Amino acid sequence: MPPHADERNHDDELGFSSSLLAHLAGSRDQLNEFVDRQKTRADAAHKTNAVTVSSEQDEIEALYQRLKAIQAERGLLQASSSSSSAAAAAGMARRRAELQETQLERETELTELKRLHAEKQQELDEIMNEEAAQRARAEKARHQKEEVEEMKQTTVDDLTKGIVNYKHLGLDFEKAARGSLRFTFTLLDREMPSRPFVFSLNVTEELYEVEECTPPLDPHTVQELVDQLNSTEPAEFSPFIRGMRKYFSNGLPSYMTRSVSFA
Repeated sequence: MPPHADERNHDDELGFSSSLLAHLAGSRDQLNEFVDRQKTRADAAHKTNAVTVSSEQDEIEALYQRLKAIQAERGLLQASSSSSSAAAAAGMARRRAELQETQLERETELTELKRLHAEKQQELDEIMNEEAAQRARAEKARHQKEEVEEMKQTTVDDLTKGIVNYKHLGLDFEKAARGSLRFTFTLLDREMPSRPFVFSLNVTEELYEVEECTPPLDPHTVQELVDQLNSTEPAEFSPFIRGMRKYFSNGLPSYMTRSVSFA
């Protein structure tokens, strides 16, 4: 019968510490905050650039219209014939070039912010995917553990029912150390029917093993029976119990043995 351990922390049982999951969640929150800040910065820069460009363009347009009005008043509509008109046009050209350069700088900065945002978003996605994978592995391990525990309990229940039926044929059992079961055969020795023949059965790493055998039996012979028990799904105990009784009986002289049938 498998041992029953005390309930432990769910994450510790599965090998995933709560500190790891908390670290992943904290990293995700930090990246989210960083991404939000960068996006806000990029939006603000884009808005500021748009407002600046629009304001400067309006200013240039106003100056241009004013110049045209002055030229119209003075009869100087042909800018090419006026040095003052040429100077004003050159000034506007310089101003326009400055605005274009400023706009290019803002666009370059915005492009860099978008690139940085994409990188951080990718890092965030990778962390979230890893966190989801960790949780999926933990959930899978939890289900597997529950299935193993359920299988063990079902096996023990079936074994208990079978052994109760065998008691009147000289087989008894009791709980032993570390959750194992100690089986006791009697009615084997004709001259001493109450003489006990004992072995203990335990589960280690989801496999059954015989820990105690009195009187001793050949280890290789016992291991063959244990291997057969571990190879069946679910475990078939009747052949195993019959085999152990047979080997105990084989160790006695023929005149001392009694015949008892375990169906």
